[in-house]
Amino acid sequence: MYSLITINTWKCDGEYLNRLEVLKYEIKETRPDILLFQEAFQTVDNTFDTTEFIAKELGYSYVSSQSRPKKRRMNNILMDSFSNVSILSKFPIERKYIISLPSNPDDGSRDAIAAELIIEGKKMLVISIHLSHLRDGNELRTQQLLHILDQSFICNKYDAIFIGGDFNFPINKDYLENLSQVNYYLEDTFIFNSKPDIPQYTFTNGDFSRKLDHIVQVCKKGEVQAKVAGSEIVFYKDHPVYGIKASDHNGVKIIFNF
Repeated sequence: MYSLITINTWKCDGEYLNRLEVLKYEIKETRPDILLFQEAFQTVDNTFDTTEFIAKELGYSYVSSQSRPKKRRMNNILMDSFSNVSILSKFPIERKYIISLPSNPDDGSRDAIAAELIIEGKKMLVISIHLSHLRDGNELRTQQLLHILDQSFICNKYDAIFIGGDFNFPINKDYLENLSQVNYYLEDTFIFNSKPDIPQYTFTNGDFSRKLDHIVQVCKKGEVQAKVAGSEIVFYKDHPVYGIKASDHNGVKIIFNF
């Protein structure tokens, strides 16, 4: 069995340096094989880099974009920085693809990142995404997803394809069916449960709580797909020492096999 977690790491907001330690702690505790990051903070001068820090501290290979350049405030200091999408893996990364997504001037440019992984002889494609945050951006978010699915490398032969990240909106079976094409269909890998001590959302602002972060499998018709054996919300607890969460988002974890 293998595990994959997606988490929006919340750039450099909040207590960034403490949150990095909490994020490292959570990942060390859950020991995922693959991680998908969104809003992964990186300064232009490389003084800070969320993805590189976690990769070096915990022994992951990684690939990362340099996306959404902007001055961001960290510890009250404005820094030239990026808000990246990235992929970390315990297994070899054979190839990466950076995908420029359809955009809106009110939202700015966005990228997705894809990586080909080799897992004990199996070839897998994982894609980390952060779709538009615009309140009325459902049509744009759909265009962004379709653009990813239209990439030529999607047609390569893989033993599994997963797309995960911050979709910035809830999804359901009907929505995914409408995205399906002649040669493939999309399945949400998450199964909601009724355990009262585990949240079923990934983001809350006090007024609403929603599951905005998802992992979907791209299933090619006529081919054997990866089997998802379990799913859960993770990284939702305050750290026992720092008293904060790793991010303003919870993470999503799946367990799968070929």
